[in-house]
Amino acid sequence: MSERSRCFILSEPLEPRLLLAGEPWGAFPKLIKQDAAISHYPSINGSGQAIAIIDTGVDYKHPALGGGFGPGYKVIAGYDFVDNDPDPMDEDGHGTGLAGIIAAKDFVYAGNHYRGLAPNAKIIALRTSDSSSSASQEDLRIEQALQWVIAHRTQYNIVAINLSEGSGAFSSPTRTGPYWDELQTLSNLGVFIAASSGNSGVSSPPSIEYPAADPSAYAIGSINSSDVISTFTERSSDLDLLAPGENVPTTYWNPSTSKHIYLAATGTSFAAPFAAAAAALLKQADSSLSPSEIMDILSSTGSLNYDGDNERGAVTNLTFPRLNIDAAITEAMSNVDDAYEPNNSASSATRMTLSNGAAHLSGLRLLAGNPDYYSFTLSEASDLQITLGYTGGSSFPAATLLDSGQQAITSLPKGSKTISLDAGSYFIQLSSSQTLDGTYSINLSASSSSAPVMNGTYSDLAYDSSGRLHIAWYDSQTHTLKYVTRSASGMWSEVKIVDKTALAGQYVSLAIDHKGLPGLAYYDAKNQDLKYAHLSGGTFSVTRIDSKGSVGEYASLAYNSANKPAISYYSRTGGNLKLAVQVKSKWSLSTIDSIGDTGRFSSLALNPKTGGWGIAYLDNTNDIFRYAEKSSAGKWNLSTIEDSHKGGGFISLAFDNKGRAGMSYFLADTEDLRYAHFDGRKWTKQTVASKGSQGKYSTLLFDGATPSIFFQNQSSDTAMLATSRSGSWSLRTLATQGGAYLTATSGPPKSFLYRDTPSGTLRLGTA
Repeated sequence: MSERSRCFILSEPLEPRLLLAGEPWGAFPKLIKQDAAISHYPSINGSGQAIAIIDTGVDYKHPALGGGFGPGYKVIAGYDFVDNDPDPMDEDGHGTGLAGIIAAKDFVYAGNHYRGLAPNAKIIALRTSDSSSSASQEDLRIEQALQWVIAHRTQYNIVAINLSEGSGAFSSPTRTGPYWDELQTLSNLGVFIAASSGNSGVSSPPSIEYPAADPSAYAIGSINSSDVISTFTERSSDLDLLAPGENVPTTYWNPSTSKHIYLAATGTSFAAPFAAAAAALLKQADSSLSPSEIMDILSSTGSLNYDGDNERGAVTNLTFPRLNIDAAITEAMSNVDDAYEPNNSASSATRMTLSNGAAHLSGLRLLAGNPDYYSFTLSEASDLQITLGYTGGSSFPAATLLDSGQQAITSLPKGSKTISLDAGSYFIQLSSSQTLDGTYSINLSASSSSAPVMNGTYSDLAYDSSGRLHIAWYDSQTHTLKYVTRSASGMWSEVKIVDKTALAGQYVSLAIDHKGLPGLAYYDAKNQDLKYAHLSGGTFSVTRIDSKGSVGEYASLAYNSANKPAISYYSRTGGNLKLAVQVKSKWSLSTIDSIGDTGRFSSLALNPKTGGWGIAYLDNTNDIFRYAEKSSAGKWNLSTIEDSHKGGGFISLAFDNKGRAGMSYFLADTEDLRYAHFDGRKWTKQTVASKGSQGKYSTLLFDGATPSIFFQNQSSDTAMLATSRSGSWSLRTLATQGGAYLTATSGPPKSFLYRDTPSGTLRLGTA
């Protein structure tokens, strides 16, 4: 073949600069509707797809291209066919520019916002070109690179190839040179091949270069930011698509200064990667698309551009499609969705009508970035069982039950979940970042709710070994302490009144003893006493534990290995942290900490390894958080955990499976949820949530060594769950319009109880 046609550069190189808030999208992202696609389909970003760039290599150290090479990086694999080694580093800059158009992360150029069209796609860098090799040498290397793609296509899910070079002039589809058969093989295997049409302008007769002229490849030409076909674009009736290729901001490697830069690159070389990246986006939306189907979508949804209106120089008087990526993604999705589409918003939700308390839909499809909504109405308060089924793979969509105002009530797992709901309208929302290969189904089954109305504030709950859920709460209307159970099958017991004394039941703490019977510790506000109630023979026996002054606030109950109860609590009269322990049939009272005003928000837990007690609490005098643990010798050791002197409270103590203490708590000055954990030598601390006022009414639970924290976001009035994985916390909304007096327990399933703000009742949910 003759000398290669690549590109030329017309801009001043700029050093990398981070994206700042408020910077507008550049002209090209707006022209091809990239900005609209990002807004409409944020999860259609190339995830799971790989694109092979056969060129001068890629400078994978560029900060916008991942900064590294190999598994875990953006440039995931490749090979250098020039030097015959596994390092495809770019020594020219051309291939790096192509990679930036395909997959660069957000950057700023000349005050405008840009990013790769498929920023989450992986790059395969195959170096075949250098400054000294002949065209025939490069052809043989391209053939080797294509063979490499054939061999590794399924390993990396390579869905597209970019070939931004060419030579010759062909006015009809042509197969020539050493690698036409590899192009055909790859096309037959479903790999989309984008090639630059060439930079020699309109010839007579009109023609394009090879490999763009190959029937297995798609020829891509250039337009400028005014949507005018670039004068240098080679074009004929075989040109398939127009895309930005004149002064296109992208990543570059400057070999003269050895720096990573951004510049505006020009040439049909830089139009082709837009098509390769677009193919990856469409394959993410619908993995079944063939190369010809991808091109049909790009062509049919593209904006028509007549060659002869605003163009300069020789023209063809033909009309070509120009890339519109937002319209292309929309078309790809609508072609493969189910019969209920469009239902991607609450206003267009598919209606599910319950007949005899049941409704069913099946054969449902879910596309990447295109959520599905379903609505239903309950005519009365009901226990609703929602069953989500899925066939065709291991993936499963994120599913959420929403109220009539589209606020999240709870997440929905694969399988069944039962929840008590008031009469009203609801939505089920399903979404996925990947198009699901199979179909899913929704089953609804409603029965009249037997759940009691719990008008309450202070509450607690726990499961026994048979799966029965025990709930105790302070009724805010009758000012009495109440108790109820729910069986593993969902049947509720009658409500028992534990203590009829007015104002008895505040700061209630519930625990299950080793016989499966509940015990309650609580504060009798009328008499200012600490009380303990235990269920035996179907009735609660109530004991006054401490009545010396005002005692019993912030009560926390637990049972030891001998099945004896212990209660930590605050003595307001003395300003002390106290502990009550049952020894045989009598209660022994002791003061644990009496320095200043201390003991509020006490949380008691039994160390499963040592069998000793631990108590976390607030030193209100010094505004610090403290921890007391009883040694094997019987001595209490006191430690300061949070000494920022910022105060707070809402403490929850728990031990992990290695007997190491952890505690969640609310830091008042910054209004943050904090977590502290003892690693065997020292306490480490983390801020878990800090946006707004977060962390009141927290409950810490451990799954083995993994902590999770239920808490209230007071700013948004929501119940939240924070889960830690490898030291990083993820936050999830469990319920809206409520979250005060939140408490939680391990299951299965994990359950939580919180006060619903509009109704003033306690609501039960599962996580």
